[in-house]
Amino acid sequence: MRIGRILFLAILFFSLTTILAVSSFFEGQAYSSIAALNLFDQNGQIQFTSVKDSYKNEVLALLEQYSQKQISLTDLEQKLFAIRVPKSYQDLHLGLVSAVGDLNQSAPNIEEAKNRFEKLKDQYAWLTASLTIFLANIF
Repeated sequence: MRIGRILFLAILFFSLTTILAVSSFFEGQAYSSIAALNLFDQNGQIQFTSVKDSYKNEVLALLEQYSQKQISLTDLEQKLFAIRVPKSYQDLHLGLVSAVGDLNQSAPNIEEAKNRFEKLKDQYAWLTASLTIFLANIF
């Protein structure tokens, strides 16, 4: 009788930990594709965009703001730090932040930054036009 209870509790405990582990795994996998809520679009309608699309739009908008001299290089770097980055764009974001950081130093490493930007242009086609304009304004 006692062995039955111990066995029942052991199976119950194992089952619960397995369910919790699996659910937390899938929750982490799905998190990067959850839709982010942008409350209103240009027409005043509620709209949903993916985290990836939101990231792309924010990065392109920041590069455009810098190209139009609306923000400084320091502001650009700070705003890049504030963006929510999807898992699939973490390498891109690290490259952007480090390249902008190289330009924002008291003795900027211009050649290294230019090489990083060129690599990013080659890897991410959606950034090519914006980074080309950005680089033209810097160099």
